[in-house]
Amino acid sequence: MTELLPAFASSAEFLSTLLDLSVSGVVCYNPLLNEAGEVVDFAFAYLNPAARQLLRLPPQPTTYREELPKELANQAFAFHREAWGSEEACHFDLIYQVAGYDSCLRLAARRLGQQLLVSLTQLKEPARPAAEQALRESQAREQAARAEAERQRGELERIFEQAPVAIATYRGPHYVIELANPLVCALWGRTPKQAVGTPLFELLPEIVGQGYEELLNQVLTTGEPHVATEMPSTIDRNGRREMVYWNFVYLPLREADGRVTGVMVVATEVSEQVQARQLVQDLNDQLAATNQELYTSNEELLANQHELLLIQQQLEASGQARTQRAQATAEHQRARLARLIEEAPAAVCMLDGPDFVFELVNPAYQALFGGRPQPGLALLAALPELADHQALRTLREVYNTGRTNHEVGILVPITRADGQLEDRYFNYTQQARYNELGQIDGILVFAFEMTEQLRTSQQLAAALRQAKQQRGQLTEQQRLLSQILGQVPASIATLTGPEHRYAFFNEGYQALTEGRTQLGLTVADVLPEVVTQGFIELLNQVYTTGEPFQGREMPIQLVNPSTGQPELRYVDFVYQPLTDEQGRTLGILAFIVDVTEKVVARQHAEALQAQLLATTQRQVQEREELFQVFEQAPVVIALLRGPEHFFYYCNPAFQALFPGRVLAGQLYADAMPEIVAAGLMAQLDQVYTTGLTYYGYALPLVTTPRDGAASHLRYYDFSYQAHREEGRIGGIAIFAYDVTEQVQARQQVQELNDELATSNAAVRATNQELSETNTQLTRTNADLDTFVYAASHDLKAPIANIEGLLDALRYYLPANGPEPMVPHLLGLMQQAVARFQQTVGHLTDISRLTQEQITETVVLADIVAGVRLDLTGLLESTHAELHLNVAGCPPLRLSVKNLRSIVFNLLSNALKYHAPDRLPVVHIRAYPTADAVLLTVQDNGLGLSTVQQSRLFTMFRRLHDHVEGSGVGLYMVKRIVENAGGTITVQSEPGVGSTFTVSLPHILSA
Repeated sequence: MTELLPAFASSAEFLSTLLDLSVSGVVCYNPLLNEAGEVVDFAFAYLNPAARQLLRLPPQPTTYREELPKELANQAFAFHREAWGSEEACHFDLIYQVAGYDSCLRLAARRLGQQLLVSLTQLKEPARPAAEQALRESQAREQAARAEAERQRGELERIFEQAPVAIATYRGPHYVIELANPLVCALWGRTPKQAVGTPLFELLPEIVGQGYEELLNQVLTTGEPHVATEMPSTIDRNGRREMVYWNFVYLPLREADGRVTGVMVVATEVSEQVQARQLVQDLNDQLAATNQELYTSNEELLANQHELLLIQQQLEASGQARTQRAQATAEHQRARLARLIEEAPAAVCMLDGPDFVFELVNPAYQALFGGRPQPGLALLAALPELADHQALRTLREVYNTGRTNHEVGILVPITRADGQLEDRYFNYTQQARYNELGQIDGILVFAFEMTEQLRTSQQLAAALRQAKQQRGQLTEQQRLLSQILGQVPASIATLTGPEHRYAFFNEGYQALTEGRTQLGLTVADVLPEVVTQGFIELLNQVYTTGEPFQGREMPIQLVNPSTGQPELRYVDFVYQPLTDEQGRTLGILAFIVDVTEKVVARQHAEALQAQLLATTQRQVQEREELFQVFEQAPVVIALLRGPEHFFYYCNPAFQALFPGRVLAGQLYADAMPEIVAAGLMAQLDQVYTTGLTYYGYALPLVTTPRDGAASHLRYYDFSYQAHREEGRIGGIAIFAYDVTEQVQARQQVQELNDELATSNAAVRATNQELSETNTQLTRTNADLDTFVYAASHDLKAPIANIEGLLDALRYYLPANGPEPMVPHLLGLMQQAVARFQQTVGHLTDISRLTQEQITETVVLADIVAGVRLDLTGLLESTHAELHLNVAGCPPLRLSVKNLRSIVFNLLSNALKYHAPDRLPVVHIRAYPTADAVLLTVQDNGLGLSTVQQSRLFTMFRRLHDHVEGSGVGLYMVKRIVENAGGTITVQSEPGVGSTFTVSLPHILSA
């Protein structure tokens, strides 16, 4: 055959093709090993199409035990593991039944290096249908028996894991831990991984020699259980060695032939209860918490698996024998569970279904209720006295929710044989039972009667309370004395002997000495710095003469341990000798009061008393000077006090607005009805409450001169600013500025713009009207520009004068003066002047729009690129996306400055007024049409309502206040575009975004 291989492209290609075409299945496995080197599963390294078809596997299977049904995997896994460990080829016949697929497979396996190679062939034996049927029936019975065994084991595992007590099993004479539930591991302070497989006394070496070895040996030797109550033990857990107490029972574990091969322990920790009783603290509660829960058991899983493996191997020889052994194993498990429950030293029952029918009742449970609970009876049928009891309500809650319920010391009235109710006390646990689908199908009840223990505890508590009361009476005087000395607001210490050693000191004395005092040390040892200050001589004098000594405000230098430097203190103290019955001095009582703060405060008061008067006089003078500044200031100023806002001060400019009114001392609301009508009282209250400044603009106010002249309308910009005193808001300062001229100028501009719009509409009717209107419009605009320019020019000088006055005030009023409001008010005035100067500057820019600009051929793409560079910081700070499509725009004949102003204002507005909940996206497009060149700027920002769009291009009109601006940008863009013979429009929707469209006539094209 090897001579034929060269005819193919390669031997690998020949082998691959052969495996793909083969009708026999071929599988190559990689063994998966545990830490001990044992095979626990096989991973699929390769399988040909025939193998996938025969085993009904997906194209990318994972491992043998994960992909194959559990019954089949367990059945054939032993064969694969045996073939892996053998040097010879192994064979095995397998009945393969999955999801309606039924086949008989013959397996041939052999180890190949570090892999296992398996061949699968489908058997067809029509001549032996009876044998095959018998084998299949045997397999079905085996699977049913195994499923029942798995169900029993699963139930035991659930009881084991969910049990409210600590459970573990030990095997062999070294007591190797075979099983340990989470609760016992927590009590040991070890993890399950550390515990399982480790000898008990190797896991817990600290308990060696405490008597546990003898108890375990006794149970293992005699086969008799052992019950221990409050067994003491020293154990290492939580990073320290602890003394703990246990209630536990040791139960022998027997094999099928009766041999005792291990011990099961069921335990609860009662350390807290025992320690509480020892300390006689809250004895009733602590004793009631001493529980003995149900001691359940769980059989060793590894032994069962080994038995099941033996059953599987034996089933290969005889199907009937395998079935019988599987059933025997399941019966053995049921018998062991029943025996453990029967022997449990607590009352146990199992309730089935929502009607709580007794399914299992142990003798202890029947004994509690006079034998009335019987399997098959409903709970209330057997125990009607529980109909209205708390136990029935909690049973229903556990059945509905699955949450385990624990009760301690619960009173349960039980009907006796004579029909009378008897009060009994129980600790019990109600725990949900789950079926193999994870559904609740019953309740496990574990109960332990505590009636006698409770009565005994009550009697013991009464006796202990009486003894405690007697001891308390003997020590009451001493306790009261210690308490008084400990709580006296002074430093107290008792010194014994001529060396003056500390026998007692309170917390005050320890605080005075910065924690350095220790019992048994001398004063000289603890406070060496006082030796040279004469205090040791005073102590010697009092000890020798027996005469007390009293000191008043005496200075003492005490070293601060944290800095190592002495600190000056002042103390009042008494050294009182302590004598015996013969009058001999035994020691000294030192009673010390630290008066450092009082002495220093008096010294400071004496030093500052003169300064206080001078400061007060200076503050009065500075306040008068401030008021003089307010009197001469060209702004309207008023100060309000208190939450009611009564007038504390108003300057002449403010009073002049309301001639004949008495304002001082009046409530703002009473004295200013026009302000109340304008709805501004709410803003005053808000400023007083929050401290946030409120700004108002162009407030109309009708004023009447004192001389009786006609009233006239004036406009004011104003601010309400919180006035703080000692960090708290005490009033509000009002500053107002007359902006009538600016408002009137804006109104005139608006009126002229309205007239211009009307004129433009009329111009479209006829060319003749267009010519006349344009002439009139040009004249009007020229007059308007002249007016605006003159107005802005004439306003610059008064503003400069005001700014000069403010600079003079700053010079004559020092910033660190006693009146904190002066710098603040001057700052606000400076800001107002700056804003006024900015407004005048904008008016000047507007007046220059009509001046002829030098036009040239401009490429829009270059202008956009330059603006983009200028706005790089804003683009990066807002994380904006900018999309450009201006390559198709023809060159324009326009002023570079004007075209840049258009692009800059539209793009910067799109970035500044972006929506806070999304990143800004801006599209700039330019393209020619039949009539004009269109430039569009589209954003996804805040958007504008219909009302806002109608006011968008108005001068000094701002629609959003959260971003700095002047309100002239879009107005100037509109003027530039219209002066160039174009138009600008906007389409916007709130919350969606805006699109500005600039149309320039073709006449501007190059």
